[in-house]
Amino acid sequence: MSLNNSMDPRCLDSEQKQVETLKKHVNDIQQQLVDYEGSLTIEYSHDDDNNSENNITKIMNILDEVADISEGAKILRPINLQLENLQSVVRYSLKSLQQTIDLLKLERDIKILEERNEAMSSEED
Repeated sequence: MSLNNSMDPRCLDSEQKQVETLKKHVNDIQQQLVDYEGSLTIEYSHDDDNNSENNITKIMNILDEVADISEGAKILRPINLQLENLQSVVRYSLKSLQQTIDLLKLERDIKILEERNEAMSSEED
């Protein structure tokens, strides 16, 4: 992806939507884990095979969600690296711009001083 395409707001919106989707998945998994933890009892009854099947189903669902998040993270890693590179480029550009502004101010001040010196020299003559 080129630098110009990377800064396209549509690309950034899409990446933000992916991040939000992953956050939602993480929150869903966290809630499922909390629900599962709440459903566990200290004393496990071997007679309750239905409860065991439900727990296995919950665990499998949670593992599927974790796999989805892992896949999403793999997709987002290069995007994050690219955004970090873009931030670095922007920081460098801003630093260069600030240096240019400072240089222009110095040049302006020098010109003002030269004009004052010329004016003072012409008054003395």
